[in-house]
This record gives sequence, structure tokens and C-alpha cells, in this order.
Amino acid sequence: MWEVLWRALRIPLWILPAPSGVMLKLYSMREYVWPHIRVTVIEVLAGFVIAFVLAITIAALVIFFEQLGWVLLPYIVIVRTIPILAIAPLLLMWFGFGLWPKIAVVILISFFPIVINAIRGLRSTDYRIMELMDSVSATRMQVFLKVRTRASLPLVFAGLKIAITSSVIGAVVGEFIGADTGLGYLIINASTRLDTELLFSAMVLLAALGLSLFGLVAAAERCFVFWGHQEST
Repeated sequence: MWEVLWRALRIPLWILPAPSGVMLKLYSMREYVWPHIRVTVIEVLAGFVIAFVLAITIAALVIFFEQLGWVLLPYIVIVRTIPILAIAPLLLMWFGFGLWPKIAVVILISFFPIVINAIRGLRSTDYRIMELMDSVSATRMQVFLKVRTRASLPLVFAGLKIAITSSVIGAVVGEFIGADTGLGYLIINASTRLDTELLFSAMVLLAALGLSLFGLVAAAERCFVFWGHQEST
């Protein structure tokens, strides 16, 4: 439909390219585009993994030390409410123009949904199971590992799904602020030259990256939260 309308209305290329032109651009510039894809993927995965480790660690500490939650959560919310575009220039000044400023942006943008969902999940244990564990004199660590962790998985994976797509956005925002490689840089470069075919090519690649990573997290959820899928069938 897009292709037909583009040809019928004779839309100028600088306003909107044809899908066929976008695909041809992707194919013809595949060697040029590949290094940019690789850099963005590295930024997304590195930031996401670091955010996951930090979020799960803090969530566990909050469960074991309830007062810590009252101290940390306000700061977590404050950092979340500050626009990432205001923080990104500071990260560039602190870390330079390498990968780390972009990774830091990804961490900041993906950390919040993971930690909030992890804390909520760890606290959502069925009280009857907790009473049963108390009756057999289970330690807090045993309850955490055998009960709370399993009960938290559905909510944790819900947070991971939000975080993985947010990670792609975070990497692109970081590249918008200052970068010489990456799909975000490619978008800025294409827009300054009014190269809409390259611009749409970069957006197609970002969409494909986001869908692929979301699919990987969803596949991991089916493996680790298998009982939820069994109950729904």
C-alpha cells in the first residue's frame, strides 16, 4: 500500500521514500551499515546486562533490609524523572565520546522498570506459602531462593520486556547527543543530508533490533516461567 501510494501520488523522495528504495538502500550500503549496527547492539546489550545485575542486586537488598528501600527508592525515582536528554550531555563530559556514555544512558533508562518489577515480584509471595515455610523453620535465605525468587519471575520478565526495548531507545538517544558510529548517528547523519532512504533504513534496522531482542526475552520467559504458560493453555 505504501509503495502504491508513493508511486500514485508521486511523493518527493526527500519527504518520504518508497519501501523498495529503502530495501535497495539497505542492500547497497550493507557493508557501510554493519559497523553501526554492531556498535548499537554492543551498547544495548552491555547496558541492559549491567542494569539487570544492578536492579536484581538492589531488589534483593531491599527485601532483606526493608529500611534500605525507604532510602534508595526516592533517589531511584528522582533519577528516573529527570529527562534523559538532560543527563546525557553530563555523561559525555564525564566519560568522553566512547561507548561508555551510551552504555550509561542505556543503564539509566532500563534500570527502573527492572528494579521496580523485581521488588514488587519478590514481595508478591503467597502468604500461605510463607506460613508453610515458617512452619518448617526455613531461613530467610531459603525462603528467598526457593519461594520469593520463583514467585517474582513473571513480574521480573515483565520488567525485562519493557527494559530491553527501552535499551534500544537509550542507545539511540546517547548516539544522538554525541557519537561517530551507531544507528542513532546514522539517523542524524542521514537527516542532515536529507537522505530519507538511509534515514528509514536505520529506523527499519532499529525496529528489527528491538523486535529481535524482545523476542529473545519472551523466549527466555517461556523457559523460566513455564508453569505460567502451562496454566494459560
